[in-house]
Amino acid sequence: MEFHQQGNALIMSSSSAIFDIFAKSPLKPLQAHMELAHQSCLALQPFFAAVIAQDWPSVEKHFAHIEKLEHDADDIKRSLKLHLTKDLFLPVSRNNILQLLCIQEELVNRAEDISGLTLGRQLLIPAPLTDIFTRFLNRCIDAAQQANQATLELNELAETGFQGNATKIVAQMIVKLDEIERDTDQLQVATRKSLATIEQDFPPIDIIFLYKIIDWIGELADFAQSAGARLQLLIAR
Repeated sequence: MEFHQQGNALIMSSSSAIFDIFAKSPLKPLQAHMELAHQSCLALQPFFAAVIAQDWPSVEKHFAHIEKLEHDADDIKRSLKLHLTKDLFLPVSRNNILQLLCIQEELVNRAEDISGLTLGRQLLIPAPLTDIFTRFLNRCIDAAQQANQATLELNELAETGFQGNATKIVAQMIVKLDEIERDTDQLQVATRKSLATIEQDFPPIDIIFLYKIIDWIGELADFAQSAGARLQLLIAR
């Protein structure tokens, strides 16, 4: 299976010969999956920019991109689980890898849920809400990016036996991730309050779904923080 660079991260480009990759680094497929999770969240920025502009053809294109990322992530997940056998030598706990993979999958799936519901109902983001909503969304995406950056350090951590400076760097990244997640909590409260002040001016069913979208966006940061917590367990092995 080939990997190519996208930004500073590894993306898996096919689903063949994954065992060869495991022989070189059993952590690379996990990192590739996390990069796709991050890209899925990042794709929500242009998606909601198009929603705010009520450019529904562009919204559909961005949703198709998020769907493609989710399908690619599923391919990696299936291959990784298939080849992550109990007799394969790993520098970290097999269970921890699978747990981290599950959390990363939640990120991908939730990004698709958010975009799918918004497109399916053609939900509008009320003009008085757009500023706080966008700041909230961007900060939640920051959390996914921070989790991705920490995951990219796994190879170096494994090479150093989870000791030394690399461990300190990842620990600092996780502390920063927790700070970002706290920011998202505050922004989520502010976004809900802003929606509450105008909800009487819009159809009740749309308001219900907007609250759902806000909750799901907040979960992106929660899942990213959970990924950081799982990485912390790896460091403490």
